[in-house]
Amino acid sequence: MAEASPLLEFLISHAHEAHWLAFAGIVLAGLNVPISIDLVAATCALLAATVAKDHLPHLFLAVLLGCILSSSLAYWLGRCGGEKLLRFRLFRRIMSEERILRIRSFYERQGVWAFMLGRFIPFGVRNCLFLSSGMSRLPYTKFLVRDSLASSVWSLSFFSLFYFFGRSHEQFCRETIDQVGHILETGLPKILIAAFLVTGIATLWYNRPRR
Repeated sequence: MAEASPLLEFLISHAHEAHWLAFAGIVLAGLNVPISIDLVAATCALLAATVAKDHLPHLFLAVLLGCILSSSLAYWLGRCGGEKLLRFRLFRRIMSEERILRIRSFYERQGVWAFMLGRFIPFGVRNCLFLSSGMSRLPYTKFLVRDSLASSVWSLSFFSLFYFFGRSHEQFCRETIDQVGHILETGLPKILIAAFLVTGIATLWYNRPRR
């Protein structure tokens, strides 16, 4: 029998801490740190179905409560920062003034359904919705009720989808984690070098003199 990869051993031995890491990652996403909430939630569900079965409630609550707190942070960031946020290049890339106005008009027309739909759309749409809610000073109580309902529906459906996939394909998931672990163990230096090269080339290209 092949020896388990360090990644699989690490996940098994630290399963009791996974929900805290997931919660922290989702909360940071609310501050526009480039962390995928979808990826974190899917990982939590797969862990709950495979190597962290005893921690299913903790992992699910980490996703649900993390989503609610994360969106509230984005709301207050928009409410306190207001239009000043658009002075920062990072925020202008994520949400232009035109995009904010479109999303604001959308949730004013659709109400809670805008939050329901927005929760299921990644790639910055969620945070734009939360930030613009704060910028337009939507009452926080109304925001919290709408977002809590949307977060509950999204977390339950998204988490369940990957959880039951993991339960049905547990051996496949374990083998995939194992293979990824062995690849990282042997190829991590090459991956890091490639990442630095790509980042360097992209930076040089972006900062090139423009005619």
